[in-house]
Amino acid sequence: MPDTLPVEEARRHLGDLVTRAAIEGTVTVITKHGVPAAAIVPPQQAESVREPAWTIADLWHELKRWRNEMEATTNEAGQHYPASTVNSHIGHTEQFVRWLEGNWRPTGPRIR
Repeated sequence: MPDTLPVEEARRHLGDLVTRAAIEGTVTVITKHGVPAAAIVPPQQAESVREPAWTIADLWHELKRWRNEMEATTNEAGQHYPASTVNSHIGHTEQFVRWLEGNWRPTGPRIR
């Protein structure tokens, strides 16, 4: 099969095209009215074109913004969140971001 197919033909050979992409690494461009419209690519190639929606720096920035908002928020009586509540919410999230960075690993529950 050629590396470029009209959509009608690609539809008839979809299973084969997917297999070729997965096993052989073949890329097949699918055309609609002679114009490239889509492609069937190996999974590794599809992963490489995805960009993360958030960078780690973005996450740290938003986490700081969230902390500031939590510390500034008051209820009807004018009370702020207790520091322990803010630290608990933010602390667990900070651990998650450190885990994403590769700078934190769970060690299991504490032995008492």
